Amino acid sequence: MRTYHNNSNDKKRRIDRKKLTYSLLLAFSVIAVAVIITLSLTLGRPAPAIETPAPPPDPIVDVDVPPVEDPKPAFVMPMENFTVGKPASLDRLVYSSSMKYWKTHNGIDFLAEAGTTVFAVSAGTVTAVQNTVLEAMVITIDHGNGLFSYYKGLNETVAVNVGDAVEAGAAIGTVAANMPLERDEGPHLHLEMKQDGKFVDPADYLPAFAEK
Repeated sequence: MRTYHNNSNDKKRRIDRKKLTYSLLLAFSVIAVAVIITLSLTLGRPAPAIETPAPPPDPIVDVDVPPVEDPKPAFVMPMENFTVGKPASLDRLVYSSSMKYWKTHNGIDFLAEAGTTVFAVSAGTVTAVQNTVLEAMVITIDHGNGLFSYYKGLNETVAVNVGDAVEAGAAIGTVAANMPLERDEGPHLHLEMKQDGKFVDPADYLPAFAEK
């Protein structure tokens, strides 16, 4: 007696297993390809640039800058050879033997022979040339910053005119033979100076007095 088996079922099972195997292989292949592509894109992509933050601006600091002051002008003596007569006496009355009364002496008298050359004590601009009765010829020089010098007891023939710019040591005139306001002292230059309209002692500016 022969026994027969139903081979169609076995064959169907084998086919199903193959399909499952192929499906799994295909799925793994797709996943592997996807992984490879992802890794390739990730590794091949340049790293994003890291932005360095800009440094904060320097703080603004208010600094008090002192104003630039004009340099002090250089001073020279008003003549080469002289003898100091009366010094300045701005706060104390002194007796004038020429005028016979007491008064302040607002400048320094430089005794010298008539005709001695007189120099500008500092650079500046001539603002006045006056022929007076009591003080002979008078020259005024503006040195800037409110400082003026006055040269009294000069001859009528002077070396400058109003508006002239002069340097320190420039010849401006000569000593007269007589200055009526101070005639008892003989020929001399009477030098006065003012700062901001007030008399100051020329000795505070002239080098020969500063050296003592």
